[in-house]
Amino acid sequence: MKKMLINYLRNNDFDENSITLACHGFDIFVNDWLSFILILTIGLLTNTALDAILFYIFFAFLHCSTKGYPANTKLKCILTYDSIYFIHTLLLKVCL
Repeated sequence: MKKMLINYLRNNDFDENSITLACHGFDIFVNDWLSFILILTIGLLTNTALDAILFYIFFAFLHCSTKGYPANTKLKCILTYDSIYFIHTLLLKVCL
């Protein structure tokens, strides 16, 4: 998919800076969707889908405001993000 984006941009005479920026934006988009899908899956499995959606919205806002945790890899970023939700859900189930 990313190669298709790069080929499209190169065929339409975009400069390398624009291609790099578009690839970075694409990576962020894919990571965000993967995180959302995983959080929603956890929410559906634990019967907390609405909580999952609200958590995602508020945590995304918090992440944008504070710049978040700088993970070394994309996988570590997604796993950390989803682990925070999973722990949050467990604590809510235990405490309530």
